[in-house]
Amino acid sequence: MTASLSCRAERVHRRAGRPKAPAAVLVTDERRLPDPRPVLPALPRGARVVLRAYGDPTRAGAVVAAARRRRIGVILALAAPRLPPLPRDLAGIHLPQGRACRGLMAGVLLWRRAAAGRSLSMAAHDGRALARARALRLTFVLLSPVFPTRSHPGAPALGPLRATLLARTSQVPVLALGGITPTTAARLPPRPWSGLAALESWTKNRGVRGGPASPPSLPLPFPLPLPPEENMEKLDSPG
Repeated sequence: MTASLSCRAERVHRRAGRPKAPAAVLVTDERRLPDPRPVLPALPRGARVVLRAYGDPTRAGAVVAAARRRRIGVILALAAPRLPPLPRDLAGIHLPQGRACRGLMAGVLLWRRAAAGRSLSMAAHDGRALARARALRLTFVLLSPVFPTRSHPGAPALGPLRATLLARTSQVPVLALGGITPTTAARLPPRPWSGLAALESWTKNRGVRGGPASPPSLPLPFPLPLPPEENMEKLDSPG
């Protein structure tokens, strides 16, 4: 499964023609995948790992070192208003939608500008977040949840049609997240997506113990209602 997802992500990325955005992203989870190092061999070169280590961001150093040997960049997810000590070779910072839309951004923006090649990305669940990403000139966004995911049982998914319409409005590269497998990714139109992001689809067949698998993707009504804004932060964990 991981090989076919990598191939599909690379095809999506080539069609998009946006080389600064990654083709493939592994989004970790503090409960299901706190240490992504066993999964790194499943990722293609040039992939990114969004490391969610809110409880102990100092863990990022070991992950950065392991990923660098495979030419994979590590992006640290941050929710706190202040920057913790960051590894020198960190590839980027990833922000929840609420943090990016309402938080103080000066420290994050200064960190990004301090060295060439650093990325800044955010989670997005609606058009407002995509507009904010454009204003901040972000490297890419993770739009979610595109498909149903057991990370958030009962939460409404955008569905492939609505998610694609949102992605087409974005001036920033958009990667699909939430219930992404080779099968569900095939339901996404070839454009305007720049890549694919997932958790469980990368961990399968790698002997990594994770949480329950994502449910099978079913046809979704269009359009679907979005959750209230105050619930958006709950959707920022991976699918």
